[in-house]
Amino acid sequence: TDGLTEFRNYEGHEYGERRLRRLLVSLAALEPDDILARILADLGEFSASAPQEDDVTIVVAKIRD
Repeated sequence: TDGLTEFRNYEGHEYGERRLRRLLVSLAALEPDDILARILADLGEFSASAPQEDDVTIVVAKIRD
């Protein structure tokens, strides 16, 4: 949901779609559970425990050949 990309840190900066896109590209070879864990870890690093103002819903799915 937009709660992920609009999450703000203590400086008021948004996590943003660009940051999420770059992260997803770097994680493309991983399994969905690992991708989710890395997204949440990156959000935690970015937010530095800033209060959450919106819900965050993340669904990770991969298409297999």
